[in-house]
Amino acid sequence: QSTAIAAGAVLALTTLLSNDRDDLAQDSIVLLARKAEQTSGAMAVLSQPGLTAHLAEALAASSS
Repeated sequence: QSTAIAAGAVLALTTLLSNDRDDLAQDSIVLLARKAEQTSGAMAVLSQPGLTAHLAEALAASSS
């Protein structure tokens, strides 16, 4: 897990939230949630600037 975080996985997954493909955005949300289950992953997810806004947008887009 820490290797994936160090490699920039959270940033990459956050970027995919803005993708036009709903399947990629949904998969990114699932992976971010899995990362956040561990302390180091939660810290990485919570420290990502603008992630909450990206998540809200992705979730709104997927529900419409």
